[in-house]
Amino acid sequence: MIRNVTAADADAIATIYNHYIVNSTCTFEEEIVSAQQMAERIEALIGSQMLGLCMSTKDK
Repeated sequence: MIRNVTAADADAIATIYNHYIVNSTCTFEEEIVSAQQMAERIEALIGSQMLGLCMSTKDK
């Protein structure tokens, strides 16, 4: 199910994103991102009225 992203998704998103920070060059970030930092980014995204989507397999 594809839905709007929420701050509750921050931990899972940070885990996925951190894999790519450590193991690839697809991001310019060099230090891992905490779930709290990701939650703040998500809240800023929501506050800016930009679209943020995520895919969830829990709520089929």
